[in-house]
Amino acid sequence: PREFEYGEAVVKQGEIGKEFYIVEEGEATVTKKVEGKEDEDVVMHLKRGDYFGELALLHRAPRAATVRAGNTTAEPADGEKPKLKVAALDADAFTRLLGPLRELMERTAEVKYTTAASTQ
Repeated sequence: PREFEYGEAVVKQGEIGKEFYIVEEGEATVTKKVEGKEDEDVVMHLKRGDYFGELALLHRAPRAATVRAGNTTAEPADGEKPKLKVAALDADAFTRLLGPLRELMERTAEVKYTTAASTQ
């Protein structure tokens, strides 16, 4: 697993996607830069078992959002800033493992991200 410090970017919006990630431990905050606004909008929070990075690999497109370690919208109550641990698959491994599930994953992504966008 890879570890990221609280607030550290795992992926950044606009960069080329080379890996797919699964949260093993900790939390992450997903944000998106909206044209015309200075601050990024929080799109969703991720926890153990959640995954991200699939859109860039499925569509061979730049990252659609930034993912940072930790729930960066709320300071931890105890002051401790836990690390984020993720498992990472490179693009080739992702494609090999995905195989016939590609269509299902694309539909799931469409629902997941459409729902997240509509709850704002």
